[in-house]
Amino acid sequence: MQGKGELIVTSAIIIAIFSFVPQHVFRVNGTSMNPTLKTGDIVVIGRGINGNLTNEIVVFEDDRIGLIVHRAIADDSEMVMTQGDANNSPDGWIAKENVIGVAVFVIPREALILPPIAIIILCLVGIYKVRQQS
Repeated sequence: MQGKGELIVTSAIIIAIFSFVPQHVFRVNGTSMNPTLKTGDIVVIGRGINGNLTNEIVVFEDDRIGLIVHRAIADDSEMVMTQGDANNSPDGWIAKENVIGVAVFVIPREALILPPIAIIILCLVGIYKVRQQS
């Protein structure tokens, strides 16, 4: 098991690698997207929003809560309706201008116990996937 220092270094490596491509990196905090995303998972969000977002995992800004990672369950071109996979009801309609981006790659929290070289390889695969979607 990695110590706290190794986890910090590993996280810094991930963020440094992804700083070379246009996207955001988020760490999941909460259970609303279980089992798809778990607390501690790292989600890479591409900045481009193209086409219909239905069934995509999106990050959006909520004035009361802050950043939320949920699935778009409907899209009417100017608004999207979102819902956490583990939630019983939708969040409501969100203006697309509040959507920061779409998830393009997830690093499961379990991967953070891998040796740093394995995490670097995962990050490089993530960069490749982000560039494919750009």
